[in-house]
Parts: sequence; C-alpha cells; structure tokens
Amino acid sequence: MSLFPGLERAFTIVVDGLRFAGEFPRPSDKSNISVGVSRRLGGSPLHSLPNTIYMYTNCIETLNYVMTERPEQFRGVDFGDIEDEDLVSKIYFEFEKKYAAYKESLKKNNDRGRNRE
Repeated sequence: MSLFPGLERAFTIVVDGLRFAGEFPRPSDKSNISVGVSRRLGGSPLHSLPNTIYMYTNCIETLNYVMTERPEQFRGVDFGDIEDEDLVSKIYFEFEKKYAAYKESLKKNNDRGRNRE
C-alpha cells in the first residue's frame, strides 16, 4: 500500500531471464541497510576501504533487504554468496533504474500536491 495513489512500492525486474520482485525501500529502510553494510564490513572506517568494496557491499545489502521474491535457485541465498558478481551487479543496476523512476514519480506527485495549495 502506498501513501500516494497510483505509486506502489512493489516492483519486478527480469535479468538474464530470471525474475526478481520486491519493494522499494522507505527512508527508514535505508538506515537499516546502512547498518547492515556496517556490520558486514566489521565497522571499518569507510576511508580505509576501497570504494568498490563499499559499493558492492551496499549493493548486496540493498538487494537482500528489498527483494521479496527470487528464482528458486536463489531463495534463501545471501546476494553476497552468489559467486557471479556480474549477475548481482546487473540485478542491482536494474533495481536502481526502477528505483530512480519511482523516486522521480514521488517527486512529481509531491510537486503536484504543492501546486494545489
């Protein structure tokens, strides 16, 4: 259920013929994802890590958090344990494209509401 009619948090993506579904994160979910990233990195200061490590860790934590449906071979599997990093990156890229469109729709919806006042 969404606070904005016509804007649902649910999404579906297909990557290499594999179907994934989930819900876009709320602002409070992003905090939970960040805590998961910190735990996974052992609390290491960001400046001590290569940016690629942080970005990939954020990618897998985000996917673990938002994905509610996965193909059978990935059910119960942490995205960090999937050996095909390219596949995980493709899934995240597709998620990010849909999430960007969702955020843009939220912004437009908010702008329309402000113009009515």
